[in-house]
Amino acid sequence: MNIEELIKTLNKRSDCILFEPSSLPELTDKIDVPQELIEFYRLCGGGTLFVDSARPIEILKPSEVLPANLVILGEEAYEELLLNEENDISMKWYVVVRYDEIEYVTIDFDQVRCGRCYDSFHETHAVAGSCEIIALTFSEFLSNLLETTTKTSDGLYWLRDDFIRIGDAYEYDS
Repeated sequence: MNIEELIKTLNKRSDCILFEPSSLPELTDKIDVPQELIEFYRLCGGGTLFVDSARPIEILKPSEVLPANLVILGEEAYEELLLNEENDISMKWYVVVRYDEIEYVTIDFDQVRCGRCYDSFHETHAVAGSCEIIALTFSEFLSNLLETTTKTSDGLYWLRDDFIRIGDAYEYDS
């Protein structure tokens, strides 16, 4: 399904609350925002998915789409990474989805890896070997959530035993 179809499907569900579109993410860096994400925010302002499940998924409002390292690691670590001549690949990751209050799904805004979705668990974010690619596109991520979330099962499909591993972000950094 494309983004528009996914939003229509989510809107039909009683356990999904989508916000009216308000704006696009305002990013300071000259980066490549994945086209699907731009389309999503033109049609929807974020929302909470699967509110009745054990683990609701929050798609952040456009104003909350921020550099992942700033949000997850904190300002001091982020500033230190900015000074590093060879920036870590995670410097192009942005938080887009939150779950369990402090955990995030990040999306890669790098020109080559644009659109890849990662599980950015707070204790292993930006650690090579611990940054699972959970979808290659935002629409794939949303589709997988829709396919796997029920009232008795949370939508964190990438944590399930039957998840087919795509790889680690650092294995495929180009």
